[in-house]
Amino acid sequence: MGLARAGTAQVTKDLQPLSVRLIVVPAVVALAVALVRGQQATPAGTYTKEQAEAGKAAYQVNCEGCHRPDFQGDQDAKPLAGSSFLNAWRGKTSNDLFTRINKTMPPDTPGSAGEEDNLNIVAFLLQANKIPAGTTPLTYESGVPIPATTPASDRR
Repeated sequence: MGLARAGTAQVTKDLQPLSVRLIVVPAVVALAVALVRGQQATPAGTYTKEQAEAGKAAYQVNCEGCHRPDFQGDQDAKPLAGSSFLNAWRGKTSNDLFTRINKTMPPDTPGSAGEEDNLNIVAFLLQANKIPAGTTPLTYESGVPIPATTPASDRR
């Protein structure tokens, strides 16, 4: 029996590195995948720089009085940039944001800026939240996902 136990001990000892690898390797792979997915917040090319520039002008006329030049709002107006905005809009899209702006802003005359200006304002807000521009224009149906955070927004 002494030899049988010695043989079992040797087999168990030989399998330990294999069992460790079967646990560690998948865990490392899962962590790497999670990190890569976390870095891919939003696809590039969600609006054009020209749209954001037009949106800046429309924002200054229609939004800046309440939401401020720094996008942080006042007592009655919520922030439109930074982590609090991104967290509030997490899981929603540019289309959701456009619809909200178009139907409710400015509060005293909703929709008065017009759909094109409101779409450009959305592009400007995406830019303000460090979501990269591209060559494909933002449309009413774009449905660009709004991430919970972007690398640059974490520094605000």
